[in-house]
Parts: sequence; C-alpha cells; structure tokens
Amino acid sequence: MPMSAKHSLDSVVALGKNWEFPVYGKRISLSLESKITALAAAELFIRGDTNSIIFSGGKTAGDDAKGVPYPSEAEEMKRFMRIFFHKNEISDKAIILEEFSIDTAGNAEEVFKIVNNKKLKKIGLLTVGFHLPRAKEIFKNHGVKIQKFFSSEEILKNKNPYYDRLLSDYYWSSKYFTEVLKETVGLGLVHTIDPKGQIVRKITEKTRG
Repeated sequence: MPMSAKHSLDSVVALGKNWEFPVYGKRISLSLESKITALAAAELFIRGDTNSIIFSGGKTAGDDAKGVPYPSEAEEMKRFMRIFFHKNEISDKAIILEEFSIDTAGNAEEVFKIVNNKKLKKIGLLTVGFHLPRAKEIFKNHGVKIQKFFSSEEILKNKNPYYDRLLSDYYWSSKYFTEVLKETVGLGLVHTIDPKGQIVRKITEKTRG
C-alpha cells in the first residue's frame, strides 16, 4: 500500500486486549483496553500519522450459548471504531484485519506476514501503556521492525469528555492492577527465558481452551 505524502507510517498495528463477559447472557463486549486502542488508532489515522490501520486479534472469546463463534477481536475493534468514525473519515480500504492470533506472540507472527505480503515499510505499534514494553520486545524478537510506538492512553488524553470518562473507567477498573502485574511478570520472562512469548502462549491456550 503506497504511503501518502502527509503520512509518516504505512500502517499502525492496533493490538486487541481481550473481552468483557457480562452476566445473564448479554452480548460480550471489548475490554476497555481494546476500546481505547481502537479509538486511538482512528485518531492516529485522522491526524495523519498513518496511512492504514491493522487491527490485530483473533477469535479468542469462543462460542456463544448456541455454538456460534463470537467475532474476532480485530473485527469487533473495527465495529466499535465505526460507532465514532464513519467511512468518509476512515475508508474500509484503510483497515486491515488480522484475525488469527490469540496472544501477543501471535500478533507479532501474523503481522509479520501481513507486513511482508503487503510490502509495508514503516510500521507503528499501538497498545495500552502497561502492555507496550512487552509487546515492543516480542515484536522485535519476531523480526517485526517497528518505527514508532504509541500508548493508546496518551493519544486519547485530554481530547474530549468521552475519552476522559473511558480512560477514568479504565484506570479504576477492578482488573487494571492485575493486568499491570501480569504484564510485569510477562516482561520479565521475555527478558530471560521466553523472548518470543512461547511460555505465555501455552498458558493462554490452556486458559482459553
């Protein structure tokens, strides 16, 4: 995909970060982290930082009560983004869905294929702040060359009241500190015995299996 003169990146990779599972059979929804990242990706596109968006995340939620698979994280991030940004602002041609990965290592592996197949040269990586250090290392260890790194929160901060409320809910959510701790442990593994995230992948496969 050719890069427009006003854009500094060919594409920004927006990483999905799981789901929220409400009770009483209501529809699952993206995690706050994924919602924040989806909106931040759109903001990067709108302000001219990137020529396209790669939403990365597979069908990690399993099936519903009728046995019908839930959508991929990537598809749901695009759907959520479309609530706020229409096709005249961000066309479907500017959006790439990576729908096979189940974890950060898988994100890196699948994005590596997309980048090579589409001959993308300048790539950015976008995710929530606590996930960025580990994602950065795993993408590097899988051979994905990233030119710029973005924290989703920093992109949205102080832009409008809705974003501020979303970020507040995120920082005060019950699982925030648990996720920060998990990422800290995961980063330690990446720096020592698990540079490509394979140990974490096995744990993820068991917990989601």
